[in-house]
Amino acid sequence: MKNKFVYKILKYQEWFNNKNFYFGSKKDINDGFIHLSTYDQVQDTYKIHYYAQKNLIIVYFYIKDLNDKLKWENSRDNQLFPHYYGKIKKSLM
Repeated sequence: MKNKFVYKILKYQEWFNNKNFYFGSKKDINDGFIHLSTYDQVQDTYKIHYYAQKNLIIVYFYIKDLNDKLKWENSRDNQLFPHYYGKIKKSLM
């Protein structure tokens, strides 16, 4: 992959909750992995899933720091999306 980072759009309170790890949104937890996007995908992800929602932030992670549980899987429009199978240590951001 040419990308150096992966991105997560989430609600402010999901990230700033005094926990050291990010476990994902309700959808992530239900799906069994944390949905992430590449730089080229994040704008469409926002438009499709988060448009007009308030109190959103975008966090990013170095791909090299997530490689142990990061999988690239086909998803929307047959694109490879980064999916993280586990919890993410917030200090990696």
